[in-house]
Amino acid sequence: MSGKVGQIIYDLELESGKILNLTKLIINEMVGLTLPSLKAEFSYPSNKFSDLALGKPIKIQLGDKDLDYKMEFTIVGHQFQLAQSDIQVQIVALHKPEFNIKMRGRVFKKQTSVKALQNILSEYFETNNQAKPTDDNMDWIQLALESDREAALRIWKHSYYNDQNHLLPFIQADGRALLIDYKSVSQKKAIKLGDSEEVGSGATLGYSIFNTKSSVMDYLSTFRVLARELKTARSESYNPEYEAVFAIGDAPDPLKEMAVRYQVYFQGVTHPSYHQAVAKNAQAFSKLDALRVQVQIKADQTTDLIELAQPIQLQVSQRDELVKAALLELGGRYIVLGRSWVVIPGQALTQILDLAKDAFEV
Repeated sequence: MSGKVGQIIYDLELESGKILNLTKLIINEMVGLTLPSLKAEFSYPSNKFSDLALGKPIKIQLGDKDLDYKMEFTIVGHQFQLAQSDIQVQIVALHKPEFNIKMRGRVFKKQTSVKALQNILSEYFETNNQAKPTDDNMDWIQLALESDREAALRIWKHSYYNDQNHLLPFIQADGRALLIDYKSVSQKKAIKLGDSEEVGSGATLGYSIFNTKSSVMDYLSTFRVLARELKTARSESYNPEYEAVFAIGDAPDPLKEMAVRYQVYFQGVTHPSYHQAVAKNAQAFSKLDALRVQVQIKADQTTDLIELAQPIQLQVSQRDELVKAALLELGGRYIVLGRSWVVIPGQALTQILDLAKDAFEV
């Protein structure tokens, strides 16, 4: 289906034809090594039912004047309802799901964690390494029982800087991956967002939350997402797209964990701060989780797609005393750790930014 949403042009296509009568499309991206996800609702001819099988591709293009933002996903879950000659469809899809599944044993000899991660990610994504070199040179071992994503997650968890710095990986729906460190993010110029006249972005504060329990394991979890589980996923949470795709995984494998511990304790191949790094990185994400804010931006207010890892200077209007009392403390510097795009025909494209308060002095 081709069409316009606000000032954004879009096009969606399955294996043998364009999608008809799109109802809703949501694309999610987030910090860490979680794959971008898609949820779409639409109708499709019943004689092309095979296009909707698990493992089939769905291609999406978005753009301002040209369809220059191209994405490809693989269907990993679906629901159908027959309606006359068409099928009413809901699908869940992931970008490059083979990253979650492919297993192999290998060694990244005498490398920093940044370099080892770059080597793994580059096999699937166009990887842009903007991170400062980490202080953790060693032989990074991927066990034969580990998927590429599991190995990358373990390397990231044990990545280490001698100072108060941390590594942030991102995977984007257009096939790019970004490796960047926290200090480099903090040195970027912030984009001003808010509902004040001075900012003029027209951004809407969707919700805010002060977390008393960190969701750090959402980023550092080594659970594997399996496609066969997604077709029965249900959620009534605020953001069911995240829940359906990201919150499902296998329990940890004790034998695999034992093998990792054997490698760590007996082979002596780790860097000196291997164990300390896990606590240091978990603490960093706990700080980032202290204040999270969601901001919604319509495409008729701005056609710029705000990138992941972008600093945001959030400004809140003080014209109304009630708004001032409720939202004044939310102002300040944030970092974009997650991004969603919502496409509904007849309405402006919405960017939903998941912001984390910049909680460090760097």
